[in-house]
Amino acid sequence: MMPDRFIASSWANGTRLPRLFASAAVVALAFTGFSYSDHHEAGEKSAEVDLGVHRLETTTTAPFDAFAHVNRVPQVLEEGETPASYAGVILYSRLRNIEGRIQVKVLEGFDGSAYFGFKTFLRTWQDKPEEGVGNCVSCHVPTTFSDDLEHIVDESGEAKVTLSLRNLKKSDKELEAIVRGKLKMAEIARAGKGNIDDAYKATSLKDRDVKQLVAFLQSLNEISKEDFRQIILDAEILDTRDLSYTQ
Repeated sequence: MMPDRFIASSWANGTRLPRLFASAAVVALAFTGFSYSDHHEAGEKSAEVDLGVHRLETTTTAPFDAFAHVNRVPQVLEEGETPASYAGVILYSRLRNIEGRIQVKVLEGFDGSAYFGFKTFLRTWQDKPEEGVGNCVSCHVPTTFSDDLEHIVDESGEAKVTLSLRNLKKSDKELEAIVRGKLKMAEIARAGKGNIDDAYKATSLKDRDVKQLVAFLQSLNEISKEDFRQIILDAEILDTRDLSYTQ
């Protein structure tokens, strides 16, 4: 069973709990990632006008952004919220909630494989033996998918600023090679060699997880505004009655 520490810590530390009990209206919106700040509302309205999508909270037009919009998945960390706490809330509150009600929506460019890849991307520890752990979110923080910090990520020992995962524009083969390279660094980190960033120690992926993670990474490539609107209109329900982690 999933440990409650992520949910308990992230909701009790003040990052999300006050919104839940502010009013009945805010209860409904707390799980959707909406905010009432003037700045946020102004940005939301600007995005709506620019892209012609009601209540859109982003100006980026990748299939992932469309997925996040139709499923009300927040892409912005609350003030003081850690990437691990954010990931716990998304995985074990928002996504689990809509999976249980069979309301997960997928769309062109973000299919079931990308969905499972997103969960692997977010997962910071292994809850079940069949689940892959990417721990990617520790450094590749939404919405830019970079924490803009320096980390040692290879055997060179040179600290490098985290690369944004948006618009990588690489083939599946190229992305798979990159992911498998990260797995090698994870092995080195666990062996205590190379001074690789500690975040790599948690990474553990099977072949299936690698392919699904590649599908997720491809969903971060932006598409035209017209195509973005259309895939939102064409979104379909993913059958989550049997989450077998296979596609």
